[in-house]
Amino acid sequence: MASEGEIHLGPGWHLLTHGALFDVAGTCYRHNAAHNAGVIYHEYGHHVSRHTADFRANALAPAELQSNLKTALDEGYCDYWTATMLDVPHIWVWHRSHLVDPPHARSLTSTRTAADFDMRVARIRTRTARSGRPRSGTCAGA
Repeated sequence: MASEGEIHLGPGWHLLTHGALFDVAGTCYRHNAAHNAGVIYHEYGHHVSRHTADFRANALAPAELQSNLKTALDEGYCDYWTATMLDVPHIWVWHRSHLVDPPHARSLTSTRTAADFDMRVARIRTRTARSGRPRSGTCAGA
């Protein structure tokens, strides 16, 4: 692993049949990551996060013990970075149409919030739904 955080994009193996690159080519298009701004921004986001947030705490480990595996937080950060740079919530629109329903799993159009993943809030909502009133010691508006 290079300490400089090199980005290698590879030759591309997927044959695209929809999306912006397909629309421009007018036919099937062999996905080349170097042609896709979404991929470039996403991978560059990994470089930025490695040298700023350092989600794997690599700065604390000797070079031979550092990890290049990505955490969910790292992937989410890079998706957000990409959406910000492209100014669209559909970060994979270049090789997958944003008109496809349901949207790509990593599209930032989701209406879910952090509360949807908070099990404490889910338990309070379940108890409230069963009894019709909040349990004592819980927030009525939760």
